[in-house]
Amino acid sequence: KQTWSKPMVKGVPPLPRDSHSCTTVGNKLFVFGGTDGQNPLNDLHVLDT
Repeated sequence: KQTWSKPMVKGVPPLPRDSHSCTTVGNKLFVFGGTDGQNPLNDLHVLDT
């Protein structure tokens, strides 16, 4: 059975978004850009797993 879990994280989380791009490199997850529903976002967030 697969389940979702909410990990403990530090730092400032990214704003809610859609239409973003996301990729992994090694143990890092990169989330870039997208939109908040009204405005384009041009930021990069890294989750080090």
